[in-house]
Amino acid sequence: MDSGIKILKKMDIVLIVAFILLAIGLIFIFTWTAGDAAYVRVSVNHNVSFFNMAQYDGQEIVIESARGGSNTILIEGDRVRMIHADCPDQLCMRRGAISETWHDITCLPNQLVVTLEGLQNNSGYDGIRIDVRGGH
Repeated sequence: MDSGIKILKKMDIVLIVAFILLAIGLIFIFTWTAGDAAYVRVSVNHNVSFFNMAQYDGQEIVIESARGGSNTILIEGDRVRMIHADCPDQLCMRRGAISETWHDITCLPNQLVVTLEGLQNNSGYDGIRIDVRGGH
């Protein structure tokens, strides 16, 4: 009976060590893949635009939604923040600045999502717009 208890304790230790290694691995992966942002990706109502952060540094970009609303983002070095939004809840304004590729700013009333992307995703883009809606 004692051997069964010892095996359970050994398995508990193995399980705990495995979870710790998994957590360290996930932290490493998120930190390593975040990288430096090079482009701002703006998606509004199925339209996607990319803005080169170096080219648009210090500039405000006004984004109009299909519903008549508008948002303004400001690119500051390696950070982007919402500086104006006419949505009723203002949650996108409270989000603050983002500077990592896995962060985003979302404004649901205006159907807007702002994310950052690294060099490997959009090399060569400086300010383009893509309509991702399917044609029927």
